[in-house]
Amino acid sequence: MSREEQDRKMEQIIAKAWSDDVYKEKLLSEPAATLRGEGIELPAGVELKIVENTPQVTYMVLPLKASKDELSDEALDKIAGGTSVDTDEVQVRIDLQEGSISATIFRANTLLST
Repeated sequence: MSREEQDRKMEQIIAKAWSDDVYKEKLLSEPAATLRGEGIELPAGVELKIVENTPQVTYMVLPLKASKDELSDEALDKIAGGTSVDTDEVQVRIDLQEGSISATIFRANTLLST
């Protein structure tokens, strides 16, 4: 799956979770299995945790500290990559990095969650 296809698939998964509470609960409780069902395989040995921001709690992802070695072009692409979804009400930015996923949500140029 190309980077662009994976980005589109993640957009669809988030949209589906927002519109289908049963699917959202499955995504939160069994993220790897749910993504596998959508055609996205996690690398061996990678555990995925998905959390949902609330009006009272916002999560921040602390990325892995880069090693002292220089990053490869592929690693740089993963860090710099991402995609955005715009609607009249919200903008979502999704970043996939080394097996982790983070989303930043904005409304009218105001950061709602990350």
